[in-house]
Amino acid sequence: VTPLEADRVRNLYELRAVLDGLATANAAQRSAEAARDEGPAVIARGRAAVRSRSIARMIAADMEFHFLLYRLSGNPLIAEVSGPHWSYLRRVMGEVLMRGSTPDDIWNEHEAILDEVKAGRASAAEKLARAHIAGASDVLTSRMAKTPAVAAETPSSRKRAVRRVR
Repeated sequence: VTPLEADRVRNLYELRAVLDGLATANAAQRSAEAARDEGPAVIARGRAAVRSRSIARMIAADMEFHFLLYRLSGNPLIAEVSGPHWSYLRRVMGEVLMRGSTPDDIWNEHEAILDEVKAGRASAAEKLARAHIAGASDVLTSRMAKTPAVAAETPSSRKRAVRRVR
């Protein structure tokens, strides 16, 4: 498993900010009604995942939220272009959840983004989406800089470390 590298994380999140911003703006312009219909259930599942304290469930819910926006954007290329990066992003998201913003904050941001999409406010939705991604990047890369072990730590190395402690 490739270690998380701060430069790669930063670069990937720059790309994500653009793609998620575009997806969110398009979703607000093209699919506000569908966002009103489908979005609240996705938010509810995300908050339930937070209450479960399961990192795997939180990551799955986070991905569901972002892929909802991709789908609602009406541009299938956004998900297609993003797809190859999601295995690495899942690892990064795990680090953000364990070391960065609190999961409740993340879902508050998701809900604010969704509110703008549901209202059809493309510019505001895009701005919030880009800020959401930039904030996650800043938190993680600054923690990686302060704690070099984060860059080398992987989920499997954490499992091995836990087994050694037991």
